[in-house]
Amino acid sequence: MEGAATRTVITSTSSSTENFSTSTLDYDRNFFRTASGLLVFAEIVFGLVVWTLIAGTEYFRVSAFGWVLFVAILYWVLTVIILIIYLTMAYNKIPQVPWTTVGLFFNSSATVMYVVFYRACSSAVVLQ
Repeated sequence: MEGAATRTVITSTSSSTENFSTSTLDYDRNFFRTASGLLVFAEIVFGLVVWTLIAGTEYFRVSAFGWVLFVAILYWVLTVIILIIYLTMAYNKIPQVPWTTVGLFFNSSATVMYVVFYRACSSAVVLQ
């Protein structure tokens, strides 16, 4: 064996996770004890009641009821997603999102949609 050849391997790694945390999600056990937690829970319960009551009617006879059912289910699903975000404390992992503003616009848009569809349904029922 005359000269054994040696080989040098150079490896490098780079990370582009500047502002993102790579740790696992936590669980906030005390979320339902806060005012926000109780309000989100009430939104889920009342939203579920609204869309099940509308789905139990003959909503296909009045077109406004179909839109109310769509809005009720859409906002209920979004509320469940927001609940999961707050329970898992994922809002801490994404600090770029202004969560207070997101909540304000979400609840404001839900209020406007429910008021508009209340007016549409009340006028549609009167016309029948």
